[in-house]
Amino acid sequence: AWTLFHEIVFYALFSTMILNGRVGIVIMAFWLGLSLVAVGFPEPETNTPMSVWFSPYNVNFFLGIGAFFMARRLSHFTAPFLLALMALGVLTLFVVAASTAGHSPAYGLGFSIVVAAAAAWERQHGLRFPAGVLIGNASYSLYLTHEPVMTFAFRLTKWLGINSPLALFAFVTTVAVSGGVLAYLIIERPLLALLRSRMTPRLAKPRPYSAG
Repeated sequence: AWTLFHEIVFYALFSTMILNGRVGIVIMAFWLGLSLVAVGFPEPETNTPMSVWFSPYNVNFFLGIGAFFMARRLSHFTAPFLLALMALGVLTLFVVAASTAGHSPAYGLGFSIVVAAAAAWERQHGLRFPAGVLIGNASYSLYLTHEPVMTFAFRLTKWLGINSPLALFAFVTTVAVSGGVLAYLIIERPLLALLRSRMTPRLAKPRPYSAG
């Protein structure tokens, strides 16, 4: 759950926009600038307050915000254009995987393009992607399991003799997503169903009427 530290920083700084819009925008812009500067420095081996506050990973928050606004603007484009845009996002991911370090914000850029184009397609053209819905539902399980599953996947690549950066990226991503989805299907979803079954009768039970 190491990314939780970055999320807490984001929530704290984003809350300044709620308190004061102009001041919050300045603070967020300053934070983005320092995080972009950090892209040029080696990734630290251990987390420190400075490495969390000013980390390339923080750029991904802004890419996610950008994907939201991008999806709204793309809703009026044709399906072939959106499909081409998704292909561009996937191509970006593979190019980054073959040429840069793992903490590069360019990964977030590729994923943002794919998500924005897919969301616009769904809104405008009725795209249905059941596998995507399943992965979305399993996002919390993916978040909790991705690090140990990826470690296991990297060990498998040595045993399988996978050396190509592109093959490594595709294999590790597939294993990590599959592991998270399995955790969701086997553990999270049954637990949620059990909790709902126990909570629903309590919530639905009428309170005794009191005449006062």
